[in-house]
Amino acid sequence: MDARPRRERRYSQQTGSGIKLSNSLGTSLILPPSTGRSNTKLSNSLSNQRKSQVIFGLTKEIQAAQQEASIIIPVSHQPQTEPTPTQKDQNKQKGIELFDDFLDLTHQMDTIDALKTLLSQHFSTKNVYVFEYAGSSGVLYCQYANKVMPCTTGLLGYSYLNRQIIFDNSPWTNQYYDKQYDDKFCPIDSKVFILPLFNSFREMKYVIYIIRDKFGEPFNNFDMQIAVSFQNCFHHFSEYLSSNHYVNIETISEAFRIMEIGQFLVLYQRSMKKLFNCKTAEIWKFDEDKQKITLYSSKVQNIDRDKAGIVGVSLFSHQLVNSHIQKLVSSYNPDVDGTEDQPILSFPYQSKKMKTWYSFVFRAKIDCPVFTSNDEANIRQLAPYIIIAFENDEEFEQTKSQNTGTTSIRNRSSGSFIEVAEKLRGPSDKLTSYVIDQIQSQCCATKVILLQCDNERGQLYTFVDGKRFEMTMRSGIAGKTYLTGQVYNIGNVLDDPEFDSSFDNMMNFKTLSVLSIPIFDQRKNVIGVVQLLNRKDNRPFSNDDINIATSFLSVYGVVSDNWFLYKQEQTTEGRNTIIMRSVSRVSRGSTNLPEVLNGILQEVKAELNAERFYVYVKDNIEDHLNLFTTDVEENVPPHIPKATLPNISRITNDAQNDKMFSAILDNATNTKTNSFISTPMYRLDGKFIGVIQICNAPHGFDIKDLRLLQVIGAICTHPIEVKDLSQEAVKGEMQTTMSKFISETEMNEFSIPHMLVYSKQEDTEANNLEFASYMWDYDTTFKVVFAVFNQFNLMKKFQITASTLFNFIFEARSEFQIVPFHNFYLAIDQLQFLNILINEGNLERILQPTEFLALIIATLCHDMGHDGVDNKYLRETNSPIFAAFPEYPNENHHFVILIEVIKRSGLFNNINLQDTTAIWGVIRDLILSSNCDPKELQKETNEIVMNGPPDMQNPRTRKVLMRLLVNICDWSYSMRSWDVCDKWSFNLFAEHFMQGDLMTELGLKPDEHYLRGKPVEKQKETVWCIEEELIRLTTLISKIVPDFQFLEVAALRNIDRRKERYIKGAPVCTFI
Repeated sequence: MDARPRRERRYSQQTGSGIKLSNSLGTSLILPPSTGRSNTKLSNSLSNQRKSQVIFGLTKEIQAAQQEASIIIPVSHQPQTEPTPTQKDQNKQKGIELFDDFLDLTHQMDTIDALKTLLSQHFSTKNVYVFEYAGSSGVLYCQYANKVMPCTTGLLGYSYLNRQIIFDNSPWTNQYYDKQYDDKFCPIDSKVFILPLFNSFREMKYVIYIIRDKFGEPFNNFDMQIAVSFQNCFHHFSEYLSSNHYVNIETISEAFRIMEIGQFLVLYQRSMKKLFNCKTAEIWKFDEDKQKITLYSSKVQNIDRDKAGIVGVSLFSHQLVNSHIQKLVSSYNPDVDGTEDQPILSFPYQSKKMKTWYSFVFRAKIDCPVFTSNDEANIRQLAPYIIIAFENDEEFEQTKSQNTGTTSIRNRSSGSFIEVAEKLRGPSDKLTSYVIDQIQSQCCATKVILLQCDNERGQLYTFVDGKRFEMTMRSGIAGKTYLTGQVYNIGNVLDDPEFDSSFDNMMNFKTLSVLSIPIFDQRKNVIGVVQLLNRKDNRPFSNDDINIATSFLSVYGVVSDNWFLYKQEQTTEGRNTIIMRSVSRVSRGSTNLPEVLNGILQEVKAELNAERFYVYVKDNIEDHLNLFTTDVEENVPPHIPKATLPNISRITNDAQNDKMFSAILDNATNTKTNSFISTPMYRLDGKFIGVIQICNAPHGFDIKDLRLLQVIGAICTHPIEVKDLSQEAVKGEMQTTMSKFISETEMNEFSIPHMLVYSKQEDTEANNLEFASYMWDYDTTFKVVFAVFNQFNLMKKFQITASTLFNFIFEARSEFQIVPFHNFYLAIDQLQFLNILINEGNLERILQPTEFLALIIATLCHDMGHDGVDNKYLRETNSPIFAAFPEYPNENHHFVILIEVIKRSGLFNNINLQDTTAIWGVIRDLILSSNCDPKELQKETNEIVMNGPPDMQNPRTRKVLMRLLVNICDWSYSMRSWDVCDKWSFNLFAEHFMQGDLMTELGLKPDEHYLRGKPVEKQKETVWCIEEELIRLTTLISKIVPDFQFLEVAALRNIDRRKERYIKGAPVCTFI
């Protein structure tokens, strides 16, 4: 058994009046409760009597400490005078008093300053260097000298490693003296005293280097005794100097406001860079389930797990990394960590989502060679708060994305395109003012500045209150934006060394934050810069702000540049009309873009008296061009090499002798090109989209013709780009959303993922006639589709995996427009109603599996892409949809979109050709029948039942039954509860009024029940018409399936309610 006395650990316990400290000798001291300051100030709260108690207790403990851990080993070579016992007691008392003076100083300054001030005065020297142990970095750092010293070298290293006080009056002769390091502090003939200080857990906190020059008094054992006493006092009371280390949460208070992740990152970097005095502040996220690493800095990017460098190892091992030179860390990877010799601090922290780890990473400490223990303590305290704010913002952004959907990208960009294009009719200054006003309003900016380029003088300029303001093209954030062509979102301009305050000085304005965006022409040249200053809510500008401003500026830059060049050519009114009509065509938002572009180029071809045209677009996967549209009827190759149509604007009037001309298209189509003009199309991010070529004008082409084609190319580029961006956004959003519901192991299973299984409450609601999908979360509605597919074993039957079905639902949802009535929620309602009918009518024994699949898809998707306008509107406005499908335009349009959705999602990939053909035939018939005449259905039904019970083995009987099912589900809201019925009726009229407004604006005469403010009788007539047809349908289907007689009862219930309201003179819908 170890005979050495075991030293008891001191504990603190809370009392009514404060904290009671107990030591191994049983002495105690009652301290007042902590005030919450970073250092508890003992001396101010101690009476003389209590000080004597402390002194008595410490004296005993000092003796015990010396006996137990004899850490004092002088290495001086000079003979020393040993203090007498009385002198030793006096020296101990002096050490205690010295510590009490130190406590007094901590009221006025931080710990390091207090130590330097006190020991400089006590030892009569200015040369006191307080080295703190720099957290986990393994080095000692002196703030005043701004030097880093290794823990293993020289006298300082010896003191640190051996936990010993050292004094030596001839240090340069000491065997542990290291000239490389010690010479920096103690030159020849100087005298050195090194005092290590420990916290209450015997962890090294400071090593203090005290130097006297050659004229100073030698250090002696008296100094040693005082230092030992001071050292022990520090050891016992250090917890009151450091345990209350506190970083003001106000440092990140702004980040707790709900915002987009992009806004959060700007605020995070601004506050963290300031707090940690560093150049880079990053957040790394590691999802252990998916083994996925995401880096959040100025942008969000995925990091390869095997190339994650220092931070990767920190995340995987859950270990803090602090190094004053990052290249010394074994996991250093220059590709991700950079090539600079700079300090790094990586602090890992586990989220409450147990499988998610974050690491807060800081690099490149400014004016300091290492991250300190205080830095580690700061991030340790802030980490949980930062994660809460970050995850809240993630959820907010996901919810916002779900609510707005990817159609908002298309709608916003198309809207800005229309508005800007319309302003082209007027003077250029009005166009510019309009764009600035729209950006300022929609992005909540205090001020917006548009800087134009003066290439001759090498300047950017703008006019403010009639005064010209100029700056060089290399000056400020605007100059950086112009030179790099990049967007800069600066949360605090004072943090950016590029910021030029000359505009502020001239306008008496104070810029706090800036969003700087380049303006491009179609040739991807920067032709200007727009700067948004100071968001009104004091937040950084968001990604939404960037998207909104960019959508306006893209159209402004590309279209206006080509338009102004074109107007300089003094063109005819006929060509101007073509351009404006082209703008009108693309602004209608049709999803059949090849048809729209074909119509535009037919007009251009006729104007130029040309022979033919081609539009080819770049394949996103293969390195070739795909045919988009042409007026050549036969043998046009669907794919051609990129070199066939160069991505530069060209005029050639002797094609056969042009070395750059390719005859691939001529050879395939059996034509001969003599002359052509061509123009490339580029996305706003600089990606090549495709080429437009027009061939063979009788007298050749000139520069005016090319200008016209360039303007048309700019107009045609926009809808193609929006379509590309929407598809990319859908794909990225789909992967993110899918990961929330389907695990990796469930992706390829033919069953419902456990996260998409109904809860008990959801199961009850989903099997009830009173179901209302709009009461469910947007993503949760996916459960309805999965439940229907799984109930009839369709996933396994047709080899449809969980990930494929999810992809199909997501792609389908993205094609539904944000309109009041014909939206995705209504589609889910209709599918749920179909499921009830299938169960109530026991249709599983009647319909074949292929018919089941076709019926479910048609019910869900028969209104996909509906713009909220009816066939009459499409016909009277000469819509491209009507031009393509004169008969049943809306219904054929929905079917064409469905083809693309199923192709993209791969829903039918594992179904054999025979079944696929049968399924498509049924789907098309059901979608087209959703607009058929009920009298026709009545005739067919009567023919089926006229000779007795219907023959369910007869394919015609099943076809009529499925047509009736789709039509009844189309109006199923009228058979639900009054509240649900009333809600959807209101939405239907809102959509009718929207169409009425559009027709009125176009000078067309809508039916009266489409007009706002008309007597409600007209709307009542609409309701009666709908519900009379519904009664007819429910009566018909009951003849085929008698179990469906309850439908007529449900429909009559709401009809009677409406009649009751009509008699009382109330509107037929609550909200009309």
